[in-house]
Amino acid sequence: MNLPPIPTVPQVALPPQFVLPLEALATFWAIANIVLGFMYLLYGLKVFRVMTTITAALWGAAIGVFFAHLIDSVTVALIFGAAALGTAAWFYTRWMIALPLGLAAAALGWQTAELNGANPLAAFFISIAAAVAVGGPVLIFYRTVVIGLTCLQGAALIVIGSATGILLLRHKPIALLQNDLHTGAHLLLGSVCVLLMALPAFYFQRLRYAGTDETGEGEASSAKEATPRRKAA
Repeated sequence: MNLPPIPTVPQVALPPQFVLPLEALATFWAIANIVLGFMYLLYGLKVFRVMTTITAALWGAAIGVFFAHLIDSVTVALIFGAAALGTAAWFYTRWMIALPLGLAAAALGWQTAELNGANPLAAFFISIAAAVAVGGPVLIFYRTVVIGLTCLQGAALIVIGSATGILLLRHKPIALLQNDLHTGAHLLLGSVCVLLMALPAFYFQRLRYAGTDETGEGEASSAKEATPRRKAA
């Protein structure tokens, strides 16, 4: 049986001005991680909404391309998917965070129940309970969850960017970073550094955004301003 040949990606020779050395890209990546990490640590509550919207728009574009065959237009599907999911993430950020976490907990609960020999009905109720147990607290304590997530993400980005910069300064291959993560050689040290930066940043953001709404903006100054003033008798 003769199989059709596997298509290959054509090799395109880029102009010299568009060719960047790997070290330059790694340096840019390290600096970007450190800068973004400090933004998460210091302004996590404000940055989180913007970054969530950008991420949702990218996912929407990918989903639109996947279902583009339904309308026979990749461009329209891409734009529609990005706009729909990005808009939903901007106006309903709380739900866009709680739903994926709840669905992930439901999937994990279902798999765990099946591995333990539970029947489908029991696995269904276990998955529902896991989704409520994870998604419910996210909805209730949304701001605290966001501050905690941004602090952990920011500290992790700083650690990864710093590790990449150290490898570049010591003229060692970047692949050592991935090997250390797999072997656990420096994983414990990195985890300790993440916690040492995330814990102070968490309390810093709690104090910084005290009395603000979940987007980091100021709440209504008082209830008196929200209600019409009574006329003097």
